[in-house]
Amino acid sequence: MGHGDPLGKVIKIYRPNTAAGVMVAVLMCVPGGGVLLYCQFHRPYPFKIMLAGVALLVAGPVMAAISLFNSRRSFEVRRHGLRLVEGQKVTELAWDELADVEVNRTEVTSLGVATVWSRRSDLQKPGFFSARTEWEVVLHARDGRAIRLTRTFLQYVPDVRSMVILLRKYAGSG
Repeated sequence: MGHGDPLGKVIKIYRPNTAAGVMVAVLMCVPGGGVLLYCQFHRPYPFKIMLAGVALLVAGPVMAAISLFNSRRSFEVRRHGLRLVEGQKVTELAWDELADVEVNRTEVTSLGVATVWSRRSDLQKPGFFSARTEWEVVLHARDGRAIRLTRTFLQYVPDVRSMVILLRKYAGSG
């Protein structure tokens, strides 16, 4: 995919940070194991605490699997278009085929006992109380095709906001 690529030179490649996902998985397993070890030495047996340890131990490998699955995915912004690689499946879209860059952003705010989700489509910085931002980006082609960058993929992309700004710049929208 070098000099002879029909979509031209690479401007930016976005791929999930696999190392961060695996690190989170390990950081979930270690406390899970610690909790189970703690439970073995206490009587009466702390059943509810043990369930929390089991949940962490199960969630760790699931997070690792999701992270490794996403490592086979990448999104390339190129001089003459876009390319989404998902394992063996490749979807390409030239800039002149791009009709719209749809952005769906959900701000998740924790207020102690309550959690508030608010949907936005703008690129403003998150609010002061926002705990995390979930993104979904859909690139609509003029012929009805679409490239969907899901929340699962984008949660591991370091700076989604700057990616959207770059897409809109090259697409000529926004």
